[in-house]
Amino acid sequence: MGIEIFEKTYTGSIADTVRDLLHDAGFSDVTNTVSGTNVDFSSASGVYGCKSFSIYNYSSAVASKFVAIKDDSRKALIVLPEFTGNTITAVPAYYIVALVIVDGVTTYFDASDLSKWTNVIGGNIKSSTDSSDVLLAPLIDTFTHVFSPFYVSLNRVIHPINTVVTDGSNSFTSLGNLFYIKNA
Repeated sequence: MGIEIFEKTYTGSIADTVRDLLHDAGFSDVTNTVSGTNVDFSSASGVYGCKSFSIYNYSSAVASKFVAIKDDSRKALIVLPEFTGNTITAVPAYYIVALVIVDGVTTYFDASDLSKWTNVIGGNIKSSTDSSDVLLAPLIDTFTHVFSPFYVSLNRVIHPINTVVTDGSNSFTSLGNLFYIKNA
């Protein structure tokens, strides 16, 4: 099985929108509680091995929709808010990605800036008409967890979601938010 993409319109609550998106993605027993600046989730059956995980409970002005991309064969899930900005310099990481789970390891992006979490240097996002090749590197959080099969665009190239790019020997599918997934 390849990747599956799920979308959910923002409902007025980050906690409820992401929970409902996880339900749509097949994780039907996920529940959530808001705990200060975090949303804590739990799942008795687990989401690819994670029975509890969190996201940052950020401003409702972030996005009009959220997307979840999952790959059952690699036990990989990423949840992204829709990103409509044109520069990274003033964009906190949590405007770009909300949650990553790969085979029992999870991370979420909080109030830290994107360059701290993913080594992406601040600057203008390349438009979808830009002819630059995307420069991809594995997604690594500040705890040095490598979240393969997810990759991040170091040179800020964003292709439209579902666009396939190649480095000559491997292909990657754009997740639409500086992130790509390496195709199996």
